[in-house]
Parts: sequence; structure tokens; C-alpha cells
Amino acid sequence: MNKRDAVITLVSAVINKAAVESGSIILSGWIVARTGLYKHIPDNDPRLIDLRDAYMGGAQHLFATMMSVLAPEDDVTPGDERIMEGIFQELENWAVYMRRKHNIV
Repeated sequence: MNKRDAVITLVSAVINKAAVESGSIILSGWIVARTGLYKHIPDNDPRLIDLRDAYMGGAQHLFATMMSVLAPEDDVTPGDERIMEGIFQELENWAVYMRRKHNIV
């Protein structure tokens, strides 16, 4: 890992910890997306509201789905692991696509 990536990783960890503790991890993700991916869209453009709604709706859908399909036991089951691995792979594929689309190294 180069110095730039190490700094980004460290700063991201601090921001994410603060966002989790304040109950705003999903909102902080939207802010990162807004400032990184959609910076070309003016603040007063109604499309930003639609983009935020879609972002938050996706997060709500994922969370609700996880809560309804994961086993209710305290221990993680093999089925839970498969579900989480599938979610991880789907989101990782999306992240690779977005990095390519936006020329993010």
C-alpha cells in the first residue's frame, strides 16, 4: 500500500467510526458518493434528491432483507455466511464497475 492509500484508509476508518457512533454511516456514504461521483451536479439540481433517495432506498432494502433472511440465532449459521458472501460479492462487483466507470484507481 502506498502512502496515499494508507492515508485514505486511515482517514476513512476515523470517519466511519465517527459515523457509526453517531448513527449516520449510511448518510456518510451518501456524502462521499455526492462529493466524489456526483460533484458535477449542481446543489440545486432536483436529480440530487432522486439520487439520494435511490441511495438510501438501496441501503434500506439491503438492511431489511438481511434482517428478514438471516437466522434469528445469536450464532452465525452457514446459511448466514452464504448470504453475506453473496452480498459482499455483489457489492464488490459494483465497486469495481464504479471505479472503472469513474476512472478511480
